[in-house]
Amino acid sequence: MLNRLTALSFERSGGFVALGHPPAGEVAITASGATLRSEAYPAGRPLTSTEQAILASLHPASLRAWTPPDNLRDALTDTVALHFQAGPPVTLTFTDPPGPVPPGAQALAAWIRGEVHAIQ
Repeated sequence: MLNRLTALSFERSGGFVALGHPPAGEVAITASGATLRSEAYPAGRPLTSTEQAILASLHPASLRAWTPPDNLRDALTDTVALHFQAGPPVTLTFTDPPGPVPPGAQALAAWIRGEVHAIQ
């Protein structure tokens, strides 16, 4: 990927998910493609071209510059860690129902929510 994203992981928290195993997943990205592994896809599944385009559209610098709202404690949250070849990982928090997201990350937030709902 042009943005040099190498991996992504996500985990849901809040509500009653803390009582059990929280829905989570990870994406491994290699030169030959990207694979999602989660409880919904324990053996893994290749990302579609649309999903790969969502990840390729992310800009590390703008994601790092974003400051999330601090009133997330009562919401279901999805914590997403993005690992790029250069620099430290970027950690984002999205809410469900949807709240503010960094510029350019709306499609990522919607995709993560969809994957979490597929696990639940």
